[in-house]
Amino acid sequence: MLLDEIIDGLAGDTPPSKAELAGLMKAAVSNAAGVAPVVVRVIEKATAGVYLLPRQQMLLHVGLQVLAAAGEAQACGPFLRLLRRPQDELDRLLGEGCVEFVTGVILGLWDGDADALFALASDAAASGEVRWSTLQLLSRLVHDGRIERALLVDLLDRFDRERLAKDGDAAWEGWQDAVLYLGLVEFAERVERAWTDGRLPYTGKADQNEFREAVVAIAANPGDDGYLVRDHVVPITDPMSGLEWLVEDPGPAGREGEVPDTDPAAGVRLSEAELDWLAGFLDSAQAPEATLSMEHLDGFFSALVAGPVVVPPSRYMPVIWGGKEGPVYDSMEQVQHVTGLLMRHWNSIAARLGAGVVHEPYLYEVPVQEKGRHWAEGFLLGLDLEQQAWSPMLRDPHAGGIAMLISALIADEHGGEAPDDDARAEIIENLPTLLIGTWVYWRDREAGGRKAGQPVRSVKTGRNDPCPCGSEMKFKKCCGTGSQSVH
Repeated sequence: MLLDEIIDGLAGDTPPSKAELAGLMKAAVSNAAGVAPVVVRVIEKATAGVYLLPRQQMLLHVGLQVLAAAGEAQACGPFLRLLRRPQDELDRLLGEGCVEFVTGVILGLWDGDADALFALASDAAASGEVRWSTLQLLSRLVHDGRIERALLVDLLDRFDRERLAKDGDAAWEGWQDAVLYLGLVEFAERVERAWTDGRLPYTGKADQNEFREAVVAIAANPGDDGYLVRDHVVPITDPMSGLEWLVEDPGPAGREGEVPDTDPAAGVRLSEAELDWLAGFLDSAQAPEATLSMEHLDGFFSALVAGPVVVPPSRYMPVIWGGKEGPVYDSMEQVQHVTGLLMRHWNSIAARLGAGVVHEPYLYEVPVQEKGRHWAEGFLLGLDLEQQAWSPMLRDPHAGGIAMLISALIADEHGGEAPDDDARAEIIENLPTLLIGTWVYWRDREAGGRKAGQPVRSVKTGRNDPCPCGSEMKFKKCCGTGSQSVH
C-alpha cells in the first residue's frame, strides 16, 4: 500500500470494513517512519491554533495511535507541546476524558527525554488532566526501569510542599496515583491531609480505605504492576484498539422498524458532527472576535431565507464575520469546507420552508431565561439587513405579531420587559411555526394572493387557533400538519 493511500485511509474519508481497517493499520505501522512527518505537521498546525478540518483531526487521532503502536518517536516532542493547549481543545481533538489516550500514546512514542515529561507534570499552565496523565505515565516509566525512581519521588515531594496545583485540580489525582503506584508508604500521611484540606475533595471513604491497603501491598511487592494495568497506564500496542467506531455499519438499509427520513433537506442538511464543527470554527481564534455564533447564524439565515428579498452573499457574509475582515483561513481546503457548510445550512432551511416543513432552530442548551436569545438576535440582524423590504409585514396588524414575538426574546436588552419563563418557553416552542408563517406571508405577497388575515392571539398556538402565518386556516390544518406540505 502506497504512503498516500495509507494517509487517506487514516484520515477516514470512507468508513472501512473491519478487515480493511486491519490491513490499513498493519500497513501504517509498517510505514510508521513515513506516516510520522505527516502526523507531525498536523500536530504543529493544532499547536499553532489552527482549527483542524475533520479529516485532519481524524489523521491526528488515528495517526498518533499508529505511531504509538509502532514505537515511532518522531512525534513525541511535538505531541508534548500540543498538550499545553487548553483542555477544551484537547477534548475536541483527542476525545473527552483523554487521560487514558494521552498516557498510552506517550508511553508508545516516548523518545527518552525525561526532562520534558517532568517539565510538563510541573507546569501549572498545563491542564490538570494532562498533568494527571503525565504523573501516571512517569510512574509506569519508573516501574519499567526507564526513569530513575528518585527523580519522580523528588517531584512528588516538591508537588506537595510547593502546592504545584490548585486545590481540587485534577493534577492532584495524578499525584495520588503516583504515590500509590510507587508504593510510597512514607507519603501516606500527606495523601490523607490532601483528602481533608481541599486538594482531593472527591476521594470517598471506600477509595480512601482501598488506598491505605493498596499502598502497603505495593510497597511489599514493588514488581507488581496490577494497579497500573487496572488504570490502563500501559502503552498502546494494538493500533486497532478502541477504533471500532471507525468501521462501517454493515447492516442493510431500511431495517425493520426504521422510520423513513421525510426531511426535505435530507440530501443537504448538516450532520451533528458538521454542525458541531461549524459551531466550533465560528468560535475559534481563526474567526474574527465579532463572528456570529452558530445559534446567531441559524436565526440570521432563517430571516434571510424566509424574508421578502434575495440577499446576496456579498451583503450577508460581512454580517456573519462581524465586518469586512473574514477569518484567517489555514488553506483553500478550509475555505471551501467552511463555505460549503454555510451554504448547505442555508439550503437546508430553504428546503424545509419551501416544502412547508418546520425548521427546528439551532438553540444552545442554556437556562430558560437565556434560551433563544442568540437566535432572536440573529433573526433581527437578518431583518435589519433589509428593513425597508420588511416594513409591510412589520406594519401589518396581523402578521406583524410574528416579529413582535421573536423580538420579545431580547426585549430586556432594549429597555423592555422580558417575558416570564413560561411565556418565553412558549415563544421558543412556537419558533418553527412563526418561521413558516413568515415564509408564507412573503410568498403569498409575491403571488398576489391572500395576506395575513388573523392576528397571533397568544404565544402558544392551539390546534384550533388561527394559524400565525396568516393563512386564515386553523393551525392543525396549516402549519401544524408537521411533515406535510402546508401550502
